Amino acid sequence: MPCLAVLALATLVASSRPASADAWTEATFTGPTGKAAHGFATAAVDSPAARLLIGCESGADAWRGIALLERDPLPAPTAPEGGFESEVVTGFFGRAPVTARWRSKATADGLLSWPASSEELRRGLMREEQTRGRASLQVEIRRGDAARRLVFGLDGLAAHTTDLTARCDGWSAGGSGKPRERGW
Repeated sequence: MPCLAVLALATLVASSRPASADAWTEATFTGPTGKAAHGFATAAVDSPAARLLIGCESGADAWRGIALLERDPLPAPTAPEGGFESEVVTGFFGRAPVTARWRSKATADGLLSWPASSEELRRGLMREEQTRGRASLQVEIRRGDAARRLVFGLDGLAAHTTDLTARCDGWSAGGSGKPRERGW
């Protein structure tokens, strides 16, 4: 009888997870400079109206990076048309969270937020996805007294690295080494 319960639980968990590469879909969105951007996106586990975007705008000096798109954002402070800053805390399991100020701006797609530099976060996403089963990124957005915590599954991100590298002039290259085990 206990074996049946374990088998049922394992089946439930396996069937509730999307196929890893399928969690990331191609996306076209309005980038931070207002130009059309393209890349890949995944929805938050607990809030499908929030998406984590990885991509770029077209052109030599165009934006390339990671952004958060909220279709039902927290209340934003009154800000000029150019946007405002949000405090964003990002974290991976077993690592200290990082707090940073991200730019936030209303676009036709929703409220877009992005860090000044996405390189460290991109490397962290790739490292986490390659070294941990059920990899995830936790994001906490703070605007005034309001806060929202989102969790994004990272499984399958590496499957899109070649495509992202081609679209974004090599931006996602590197960090695609052999998976390694951690000594927890």
